[in-house]
Amino acid sequence: MNYGQRGVDLLRELKRSDWLPSYNEDSVRATIQEINLHTAELHDIVRANNRVGNDTSTGGGGAPVPIEMRPVMLLHEVSIKRNKRCLLAYHAHRIDKLRALR
Repeated sequence: MNYGQRGVDLLRELKRSDWLPSYNEDSVRATIQEINLHTAELHDIVRANNRVGNDTSTGGGGAPVPIEMRPVMLLHEVSIKRNKRCLLAYHAHRIDKLRALR
């Protein structure tokens, strides 16, 4: 799976067109679904870690995230941020084009 590809495709669509293309609701929804997928994966990792490290003798704060899980968490976090940036840029560009019509 190419993480963040749908968001990048939205921006490429804008770059290719001389004027404002029709709103690509399918790609926007797919990008939001990908964000939700990454968020769910992150929550699952954190919940699993909290179950393992939920020892009350350590204050109940949970164990630190194992080092082997940190790259996975970073991948999900970076993918979420990239998709959000792409969606914001897509909508900001569309707003700018519409404002230019005034």
